Amino acid sequence: MTLDEYERAGKQLYEELAKLVATLLSEEIAKRGEIKLQHIQHRPKGLKSLRDKLVKEKVAADDPQIEGKIKDLAGCRLVFYTNTDVGRFRQSGLINDLFEIDWDRTKFHHPTDESSSQFRSDNIVIRLKEPMLSKAEFAKFKGLTCEVQVQTALNHAWSEMEHDVYKKPVLKGFGAARMRSIEERMEKIMREHLLPAGYEFQKIRDDFDRLAAGKELFDQDALRTLEAATDNNKRFELLEQFSTYVLPDYDDVSAVQGDIRNTMARIIRAARTTPQQPIETTFGHLKGITADQVFEKAIDIIERIRYAGPDSVERTFDLLCELYRDATSEDQKNHVLQCAEHLATNELDVWKQAGPIVQHILAERILQMDLDRAGPFRPVLLKVLGELLNPEVTGTSSTYKTFTWKTRATDPSDALISIRARAIQSLERLFQLSRNDEERQWVIQTLTEATRTPSRGNYPDELLRIVLSNTMDIVSFCLSQAKGLSFELLQKVEHDFLWLYRRNQEMPADAQRDPAIRDIKQKLTNEILAFRDQINQDEGFVTYKTLVGYESVFPPAWDNPDFEVSAEQAYRDGQIQRLAEGVDERNADRWFGIIRRCAQTNSDDLATFPSFVKFLELLATMKPTIALRYLGDIDRDLEPFIPALLSGLEVSAAKAVKAKIAAWVADKRYLQRILCYYRFSPSVDIAAVKRAAAGAMEAGEERAVSNAVEMAAAHYKDLGEEVIEGILLPGIDWLEQHGHRHWLGGRFSIVHGKSSPFRNLTEQQARRVLDHLVTRESIDTRLDYLLGAIGKAHPKLLVDFLGSRVRRERELKADRGALSRYDAIPFRFHKANEALKNVPDYMLQQMQAWYREDNELFSLRAGRLTHSVYQKITPELAAAFTGIIETGDRENLEFVLELLERFEGAEQTRSLYKAIISKARNDDTLLRSVSVGLEATGVVSGEFGMAEAYKERRAAVAQWLEDGDEQVRRFAKTQVATFDRMIAAEQRQAEENLELRKRTWGTDPGDDKAGA
Repeated sequence: MTLDEYERAGKQLYEELAKLVATLLSEEIAKRGEIKLQHIQHRPKGLKSLRDKLVKEKVAADDPQIEGKIKDLAGCRLVFYTNTDVGRFRQSGLINDLFEIDWDRTKFHHPTDESSSQFRSDNIVIRLKEPMLSKAEFAKFKGLTCEVQVQTALNHAWSEMEHDVYKKPVLKGFGAARMRSIEERMEKIMREHLLPAGYEFQKIRDDFDRLAAGKELFDQDALRTLEAATDNNKRFELLEQFSTYVLPDYDDVSAVQGDIRNTMARIIRAARTTPQQPIETTFGHLKGITADQVFEKAIDIIERIRYAGPDSVERTFDLLCELYRDATSEDQKNHVLQCAEHLATNELDVWKQAGPIVQHILAERILQMDLDRAGPFRPVLLKVLGELLNPEVTGTSSTYKTFTWKTRATDPSDALISIRARAIQSLERLFQLSRNDEERQWVIQTLTEATRTPSRGNYPDELLRIVLSNTMDIVSFCLSQAKGLSFELLQKVEHDFLWLYRRNQEMPADAQRDPAIRDIKQKLTNEILAFRDQINQDEGFVTYKTLVGYESVFPPAWDNPDFEVSAEQAYRDGQIQRLAEGVDERNADRWFGIIRRCAQTNSDDLATFPSFVKFLELLATMKPTIALRYLGDIDRDLEPFIPALLSGLEVSAAKAVKAKIAAWVADKRYLQRILCYYRFSPSVDIAAVKRAAAGAMEAGEERAVSNAVEMAAAHYKDLGEEVIEGILLPGIDWLEQHGHRHWLGGRFSIVHGKSSPFRNLTEQQARRVLDHLVTRESIDTRLDYLLGAIGKAHPKLLVDFLGSRVRRERELKADRGALSRYDAIPFRFHKANEALKNVPDYMLQQMQAWYREDNELFSLRAGRLTHSVYQKITPELAAAFTGIIETGDRENLEFVLELLERFEGAEQTRSLYKAIISKARNDDTLLRSVSVGLEATGVVSGEFGMAEAYKERRAAVAQWLEDGDEQVRRFAKTQVATFDRMIAAEQRQAEENLELRKRTWGTDPGDDKAGA
């Protein structure tokens, strides 16, 4: 169509097309009530405007294809009220449903680094879809396009002014400066007035929508509707709606806070007895909402109204005690404790308005309780009482870009003294009611909060006096209870009191100017020393703390603040030597009682027993007769320490040890301990180990067999190949066959060290081990290191092993539960990758076989192996990829694209993508996959992170516009235009989000005014 043809008939045709497009859009938008359209315009391009455009674009008037070079011969403009409406229109997919979009000619206008123009619009070029064109009345529009502009009302007003009111004249020697001034003022109007106004309208619209949603729920009696729900899916949905839309807008929440709290309690009770129901979706069944999820949502609402009324603090506390008592999971208990902490915390805003009123209410409430019956909710009391003793007040504030944590010391007052005294009184009562050391330990730990001073040093002397006085009371209480405390607890308390003693001695001089502080300081010192002296009069306790634990306090520590780790260990070793030397036939029975008491210490901390083990080894070395007698009287508590006695006797009575072990093995006794002893022994009787391991397998002692496996691995360097076939592999076979899969839990050096037997397995032996590992649900760090050791000699076997896991994952598809737990390939290797990197060609060859067998979700599962091995594409991997690409085979290209997807558009992928473009030759499916790969960004940061990432990728692809390959140049042109649209869209969205955050959360004092 030439300009003349357009004037004679084309303009009318395009006018009809524009009108049709406008009608279709307005009708469809009207059906979707959530999108608010202000008005819609349509027009054909005017003749004068078209002539000017042809001149500007250097298109001749007699060009027969002006419709292919001027995209807006038909135009339609959708004008929406706010950015929110524009966003909803974009997300609706409406325009895609109605029309076919010409993405190559579509452009999103937004200020960028390249253009500062303030024109903002989505200019979408569309054509009618084939089903509509097949109708006779619309066939005349075949091949014609229409540009649809999408704008807000304010942007529309600006563009109308810019486009229609002042048309920039051709200036030659006249008015250039004034015209520049006009243009600058137009841009300023947009930046400083219209844009901020648009964001304000958007915020108003969002707030109104939220209010309207809340009003609808309010009118339906939201609380009653909540209680009427019969399944947890519906309860959760309604709780979310209530929390978001109703609760924030109650005009007088204090009047309804009781009803809200009671309703939440009833919902929680109902949810606990309601079975989980699946959620029906178009994609199948999803797991339904659990009672714990309902609980979390409901307790969040309870927490938000904790200060809403005169009685809300006490009522909330009572409810939390009840909820903890009746909790049906640890998650529920944890949420209650978190809510209790928030209830009792010294909140800065509350303190500013009413001082420690919340803490006073809680202290009084707990003091009035019958603590004899508080056992079921005791942790709630401890959490609250700990917060009442906190010497600091905290608060937070935030703006759109900052979060500020504020903390200061509590204000000393008679009220504070009373609150702390009541809290300590309640804790002392709870201590006396404690049934075991664990409960007593929790109370002492909570009491310790009363001894803490504020973290910031600038606090009043009066507060220091209060803290010191409370500390004095606590030390006195512990002194009164000391005779009834266990050695374990005394050890812990003495350690804590040493810290208090040192803090007391190092108190700043300015704090000691106050006579009252000096007096209480001295009294506190004396009381701590009285506690120390009293408990250390017990020789049994002194012996216990020498042999057991890592928080022991020894005499030099009280006088020398530098008496720390090395000096303490030297002193302790000397005491252990003295104690071992003091054992003889006269006191052997008494010492056996001491040893049994030490062994009864309940601890899973590896730092608890090293000194005790050292003592036993030394005793067995120095007094073998006594040690052998002790071995004859081993009980359950002492059994774990058999290896320590054997280690000492190995030096002093080797023959006797050998005979004792032989007898035990024959009777299948203490096999686990014997094999543990050999695991760490410098010399190993391999025959005895074999007999013990065989006996363990026969007796079904899993831990003993595991010890045999670990012993074999640890001593491979000394024992050689015999240990692999004789102990290691039979042990692994037995453990795997009996479902015990924790044999990898030994020391790291066993798995991957230079002396590891797994580095020296034959191919057959390696397969034997790897076959056991195929069914492991995941490849964790220890397994990764084991694979790395095996792969040193057999990297191809490692690839085959991973192939077996990929195929197993495929077999599990029918069992969705098992499939969700099984992870064939880890996201990242830490050790096995070193072996796999040695065979990149073989690895890719096998992965191609996996791909041919099943390419469904390949890149998400099996296909991630390359990225798990190579975090970046190395020259070796690139060369392997290039070899596959050069074949030009379509399946090979698809395969490489699947693997490259995991590298998220990294710079090293781009040359490979370009090579694929050259081979794809107009294969739109492959080229779309290339686009997806180039557009991938991985993790970005900052509001404009995505936009910046797209800019970097655009710049890289733009270099291909000068490539020697026409296919690459054509792809680059399209892709650059795509990046331009993506950059504009991301920039616009980021700016909107930023401005809305400013209006929601406020700005910092130093910031420019929001929207400026």
